[in-house]
Amino acid sequence: MRKILVVFASQSVAAQIKKHLFSEYEITVKIIPTPEKLAVSGCGFSIEANYADIKEIKETIENAKVSSKGIFDAETGEKI
Repeated sequence: MRKILVVFASQSVAAQIKKHLFSEYEITVKIIPTPEKLAVSGCGFSIEANYADIKEIKETIENAKVSSKGIFDAETGEKI
């Protein structure tokens, strides 16, 4: 299954999104340190999720009024 990484500036924002995804959609994600291969500066934490959940993830970020530093393919590191 294709995985994505959603990069955030802080662990607290990543945790907030993780909580909302589970409570609203029962989507389970994992918070991980942002891999060095991603060319995003100043971003320490990411959530790892299934690509199939990207619509709900984008909605959650928008509704929570937070910003992400981007959504990337977990394997290639390419921005989606």
